[in-house]
Amino acid sequence: MTRAWNLAARLIKVVYDLHLHSTYSDGSDTPYELVDKAHAFNCEVIALTDHDSTDGYEEARKRASELGMTLIKGVEMSIPARQLGTFHVLVYLPSEDTTILEQRLDLLREKRKERNERLVASLRDAGIDITMEMVAAKATQGNVARPHFAAVLIDLGVVDSIDEAFDRYLGDSTPFDIEKEGLSIEELLQLTQESKGLASIAHPLTLRVSKEELTDMLERLRGLGLFGLESYYSRYSPSVRAELVEMANRIGLVPTGGSDYHGTFKVGLNPGVGEGDLRVPEESVAAILARL
Repeated sequence: MTRAWNLAARLIKVVYDLHLHSTYSDGSDTPYELVDKAHAFNCEVIALTDHDSTDGYEEARKRASELGMTLIKGVEMSIPARQLGTFHVLVYLPSEDTTILEQRLDLLREKRKERNERLVASLRDAGIDITMEMVAAKATQGNVARPHFAAVLIDLGVVDSIDEAFDRYLGDSTPFDIEKEGLSIEELLQLTQESKGLASIAHPLTLRVSKEELTDMLERLRGLGLFGLESYYSRYSPSVRAELVEMANRIGLVPTGGSDYHGTFKVGLNPGVGEGDLRVPEESVAAILARL
């Protein structure tokens, strides 16, 4: 535990974080390390929300139990709708059993693997001497994601930073963008309901829609079972957070929130506090715990 962590823990009151990533997708901390760091920042309740995977849950749950923390099983899902921008959904799941949604994750991971192989081929066609083996070596749990590509591009001297890698090669609007295959939002909400889970739209400003279009979309999806809207997002200003909270409340959604912590793959963020000013209210967390 570093001195900075200990200082932070003394200064920060109890906090909550419903959006965290580990090495089981595109975070740099193992589930054990992630829980330890969240504990250092006085997190009382956290959700592990790796992309397309709940495989890290059991490791994180054991450590959270040792530290007296509550861990929510979660997963972040991508919706293939390029015209809408980046469309991600956080799903919070019951902890006891493997759910119907989790049973579908193996197929989605196979689709991700095929997409990664196509990305390698595309980068090689552009003259970059990258291989799938190089990228896989960066993914300690075997679940390859774009930050692992970014790490290799840095090693090869193609870019100087993860941000540059995404801006030039890995982002959704680059020439190397390959749309991900997956569930439609309607299918995901149906599977979430069948799994007795709760779905919340993640970082909604990544959707390329107007405020009016977002409102209409959320009202429609609430009718299909949508539970929440990630309003307390680490990199949104206080005024934007307040606006999203108002929108969620008006529509009848629970305003959820989290840091979207990825460790060294997304610098400047810490569990529970984001960039330092994030505070997810206890009532948002209680609303989830009451339903799972």
